[in-house]
Amino acid sequence: MKLYDKIRIIRKARGFSQETLGDSLSRISADGISRQSVSDWENGKSEPKLDNIRDLAQVLNVSFDALLDEGIDLNDQCVLISVLKHLDTEIKQTVNSKFRYNLRVSTLSLRSFRITIIEAVILIATLLFGVLSIVCNWDEAFICIFTIGGIIFATLLPTVILNLIGIYKGRESMSVGELNNTHLIINTYNEANNTVYIPLEKIESIKLGNTKGRKYGKIIISIIGRAKPITICKLISPQKLIDIYNRLISDEKDTDTIQII
Repeated sequence: MKLYDKIRIIRKARGFSQETLGDSLSRISADGISRQSVSDWENGKSEPKLDNIRDLAQVLNVSFDALLDEGIDLNDQCVLISVLKHLDTEIKQTVNSKFRYNLRVSTLSLRSFRITIIEAVILIATLLFGVLSIVCNWDEAFICIFTIGGIIFATLLPTVILNLIGIYKGRESMSVGELNNTHLIINTYNEANNTVYIPLEKIESIKLGNTKGRKYGKIIISIIGRAKPITICKLISPQKLIDIYNRLISDEKDTDTIQII
């Protein structure tokens, strides 16, 4: 894949406009980079200088080789995510992942939950109908209906049980990051495929949101120097994350304490 295609794809994935990318490059480059310059690069009208490519790698937080290697195809979503998860040298030196707590959010939709409830209601109704047909000694027509109901019951029972177990244990979920000894790492996949590394010392607080469920909930992460907090919705076991974070912070303050988490 050509460089101009990579610049466009990564810029959009990181959530930059051509203008904001030019502004960010101008802050670290000796030459001012305009929106038109970025547009010309992406349209193949001109090629960035080698120094500009290094600056692009820094601003877009990707490796230098990822931009120059034409064998890397960013149209492949898995390859793109791998490139976007690049760690620069400074972060590599500071991240300590000896301890990891995986952050997972529920992917169970309201529609799936409603379907499971409807299936459970049909299951119960079929069972009650069958019991009544035996107790009241209904005729053969009802027995035939009961047989059909039994087939429905046998078909739905495993599905309902598996769905309910999945809902309870949070199996319908995906990983959105981790908490380790030095950083809170959050993967974002909506407007931009980014991996955000927040040093623990930069976190002002982690609090429960309005939804204070024990199994699922919202957490609000306030960061020093950032006006808007980061919110993670439908997090599995939100209070557990807060408890572990508080222990990590407590351990840092008391170096004589040995605690097993």
